Amino acid sequence: MSFSAKYGHTNIVAADWRALIGFYRDVFGCIPVPPERDFHGAPIAAITGIPGAHIRGIHLRLPGHGDNGPTLEILNYTQLAERGHTAPNRPGFGHIAFIVDDLPAAHAAVLQAGGHAVGEMATLQLANGMKVTICYMTDPEGNIVELQSWSTQAAAPKGAHPTIRKNISMTDSQPPQPTTETNKTIVRRYIEEVINGGNLDLIDTLFVPEMRAAVRGFATVADESFPDRQEEILDIVAAGNTVMAHWVFRGTHRGLFYGIPATGKQIEINGFAVYYLENGQIRADAMCMDWLDAVEQLGGTIAVPNAG
Repeated sequence: MSFSAKYGHTNIVAADWRALIGFYRDVFGCIPVPPERDFHGAPIAAITGIPGAHIRGIHLRLPGHGDNGPTLEILNYTQLAERGHTAPNRPGFGHIAFIVDDLPAAHAAVLQAGGHAVGEMATLQLANGMKVTICYMTDPEGNIVELQSWSTQAAAPKGAHPTIRKNISMTDSQPPQPTTETNKTIVRRYIEEVINGGNLDLIDTLFVPEMRAAVRGFATVADESFPDRQEEILDIVAAGNTVMAHWVFRGTHRGLFYGIPATGKQIEINGFAVYYLENGQIRADAMCMDWLDAVEQLGGTIAVPNAG
């Protein structure tokens, strides 16, 4: 072949793209990757062949492949074609598959989130002696999702499917121990969905009870001062239950900040924090942001007490 190729993403066209994103985020741990897409005009009409096409949506980072792995793109067209009957053998897009370690628990989670069963669970034996239990389900919009559980998770063959590994649950007596990737995902969700996206309800999921009020207070104050704020993650690393993130904070000054009334100016400052996690929740953090630089960008000053 005369050119090189690399897998990019899989796309699902959704009737309600925000609700469908919530399904894949909450059930399988997929992480939204900003920015949201909002495409319209002549170029999109030319690309799609649909006059007046208007597309909105976002990409989701698939679990188990790190920060630079493939994504699932979920988009909505303002003009939707009529949907055909859902069936595993329908020509075109077939399904997306997830490897799970507890198939009954994953099955129950999909149902609880608004999905449906297509068939029943059944076990297949491969020629090499390995066994895999499979069931077909749908997400809330009828797209088929395959759940796989291998007899030995570590031995799941690379060529079995373009699948993704996701730990959903263990037995009640042996709760799953979060991995460093899981801990990084929790911190990413805080920054991308709470700070950037304004989803304060997620705080109860990501933080231990003792921290929730303080985190809500910080988010509320930030929202009043910089309602369009965004933190762009520059780097995020983890070791065990400790995660460190470095970001750049951008926002437009719309409310009182360090005694400075709204100026309408935009600021850009660096920040980093160390997060300490326990049982899948953030239990403590230590944050450093260059607020002095922010005040100076807004034309203000901070008086430093005279030590003498």
